[in-house]
Amino acid sequence: MKPRLIILITSIIFLIFGLGQIFAGRSGMSVFDNSLNTEAALNVLVPMQEIFGASAIYASILLFLSRNIDFEGSKKILLGNGIGIIAFLIIGSKHLFIDELVNPPIISLGIFALLSIISLYGYFNAKEG
Repeated sequence: MKPRLIILITSIIFLIFGLGQIFAGRSGMSVFDNSLNTEAALNVLVPMQEIFGASAIYASILLFLSRNIDFEGSKKILLGNGIGIIAFLIIGSKHLFIDELVNPPIISLGIFALLSIISLYGYFNAKEG
């Protein structure tokens, strides 16, 4: 798979993820333990979720705008993308397996794991031309 195509696909997925975080509102709080479903907790968690969504949209825009750079630059973006998503997966897995308050959806962790694998594969195996 070409690095530019991987960057484009990743940017689209990050955009969808970010919009989902922003528009989920209080329904997105279902990943938290019921003890956090108080009005005070929701007043903190919903804005944090929206900021997280805006951060994903920010990353999406950066990836989208960088999709047409030269071959070596696109490979470096894939490497950074793969490593960055691994950091996301580590934190998500920590919350999934250690914390009892948060249960991130396994499907989203799976999608991000796939993006990381594809990005790193693209970095190590991409050939120009």
